[in-house]
Amino acid sequence: MLVIVRGTAIFGDIIMQKNRFLLASALASSALILFALPVQAQTEPKSTQTPEGSAEPDLAADEKSANGDIIVVGSRIRRQEFDSVSPVQLITRDEATLAGFASTTSVLQGTAVTGGTAQINNAFGGFVTDGGPGANTLSLRGLGATRTLILLNGRRVAPAGSRGSVGSADLNVLPAAIIDRIEILKDGASSIYGSDAVAGVVNIVTRKKPEGLTLEAHYNPTTAGGGDQQRYSMVFGLNGDRFNFAASLEYYKRDNLTLGDREFTRCNTDFRINRAISNQPGSGDTIDPRTGMQKCYPITGTGSNGVTINTIGTSTLMGVPAIGAIGTSFNRFRPNSAVTTGLVGFEGVGGGMTTNTNIRDTFDPRTLNRSLISPVKVYTGYFQGGYELQALGDAEIYVEALANRRESSQVGFRQLTLDYIKGSPLIPANLAVSTFSGPTLTSGGKNVGVRAFIGFGNDRSEQEVDFYKFAGGLRGDFFIPGWRYDAYVSTTKSDASYTVQSFLTDRLARSLDVVVSGGGFACADPSDGCVAAPALSSAVIGGQLPSAFVNYIFRPVSGSTKYTENVGSFTLDGKLIDLPYGAVQAAFGTEFRKARINDTPPLDSQNGNLFGLSSAAITRGSDRVFEGFGELEIPLRGISHLRATLP
Repeated sequence: MLVIVRGTAIFGDIIMQKNRFLLASALASSALILFALPVQAQTEPKSTQTPEGSAEPDLAADEKSANGDIIVVGSRIRRQEFDSVSPVQLITRDEATLAGFASTTSVLQGTAVTGGTAQINNAFGGFVTDGGPGANTLSLRGLGATRTLILLNGRRVAPAGSRGSVGSADLNVLPAAIIDRIEILKDGASSIYGSDAVAGVVNIVTRKKPEGLTLEAHYNPTTAGGGDQQRYSMVFGLNGDRFNFAASLEYYKRDNLTLGDREFTRCNTDFRINRAISNQPGSGDTIDPRTGMQKCYPITGTGSNGVTINTIGTSTLMGVPAIGAIGTSFNRFRPNSAVTTGLVGFEGVGGGMTTNTNIRDTFDPRTLNRSLISPVKVYTGYFQGGYELQALGDAEIYVEALANRRESSQVGFRQLTLDYIKGSPLIPANLAVSTFSGPTLTSGGKNVGVRAFIGFGNDRSEQEVDFYKFAGGLRGDFFIPGWRYDAYVSTTKSDASYTVQSFLTDRLARSLDVVVSGGGFACADPSDGCVAAPALSSAVIGGQLPSAFVNYIFRPVSGSTKYTENVGSFTLDGKLIDLPYGAVQAAFGTEFRKARINDTPPLDSQNGNLFGLSSAAITRGSDRVFEGFGELEIPLRGISHLRATLP
């Protein structure tokens, strides 16, 4: 369902889908009465056709030179019509709205733009990605996001995000309400824009001279629940004889979508075929002997790796086999209070003669709380303005400012392995003979008697990214007739903080090294408020851990990332000479860029103290790029255009 209510001081319209007339009418009436805005029918703008067959939007006067020429993405040369040597795909604001897109991010990551290739989005919360979790990037032609250049009104959008691999523009920073159209060039344009345009260029063009006040409300619910999207925005514009300015404010929210919200993610299976049994898909899957159904593996994508939780690892011991297990000796057991022989209170699930490790208990309902599409809140403010100086070649001074905040989070599932030290009083008497392995970090360098594979529960990661961009420039007629200049400078800053919940390796080691004290247990090293680990029991193996112990070993740790980019650019373009089949046109320019990053991970991450996670060092550095470029367009008989670019 798509419901949009829009009202302006000049016009208002309502877009509804299917049979949602009553809801849309109620929303529209409420909004229009509230703001007391006159409503008129919106007329379709006049349009021409681009080489791609898309409707060409009307261009504001300040986007054109005196003779009506415009600049199209993929070239610095102005031209009479909205076309270019390379094919440019256009997506207008109205097309994106009618398609139901609630954000610029969703427009750009749609299959029509990317050709169906996967993009880094909010479904990658558990992966290591450029820009950190929550960042959304665009990769054209499968060459990676660092090879796709994102422009806003022809000027670079700097990278944003968290962690030490900030290298691509985060689509979350882009405004939506004030956008007029999106120009997409899928050809390489590195000779004009630099090496980050090898895969293509996307130019976001804002509405140059909006008039009055526009209010929008967009709500996109899902039919099965979870993952709803909503956006509320305001655009205001005011224009005079020599000045123009416009501003927009918007709020976007996407709700959490969990594995448990969708049937196809509630029970991951191998879905294999065993033709000796049947040709039906799933006939080769492991059957859970306790349920008689295909076994679910929500921890990983497949169960054939024998992932185990809620079990213990021991040396090879005699025991009673679980249903589906084979043999009389095992090194993996799970609690079963009905077992009174062998290893009392436990049944064997692994390490037998030919036991299939997939019979282990690998399912925990809390895994279904993991984020399939992680939630996000985005706040965006944008301002643009221009003033005609009536000097310096009828020059116009222009400014742009963009401020954005992203608040994102992800829910995961963690397994905890507790290495109970050989001879520890925390190990019950019937397991005292076990020696699972040699020394480990969490055992404090001592031999491990029993390892408990515990389904710990859910963990949470959070990111907060503040993005600021300011650009100002001067453009006008050069002193050579028919030539124009454009000079601008911009500065951008991305300031991010991120937090993850993790087990601390040193605290795990101290908590497991205990002594008997007052009828209970105490840490042998009581420093930093150490809390002793609980004695090994069926409840502990099942993930029921004392809160004081959890709060001691499982802590939120935070880091910060700062990224800045400064750009200065100067461009000249115009006509060189006239030929029988048209004018020879050229564009020349230079650009200077300086970028700096300072990522400071949590101290425990720097020291390799995050149990089960990789370490990360401080990332600091800067680079400088100075570029010169040139472009020449020569019309020849029998050939529409011959274009040469000089890097």
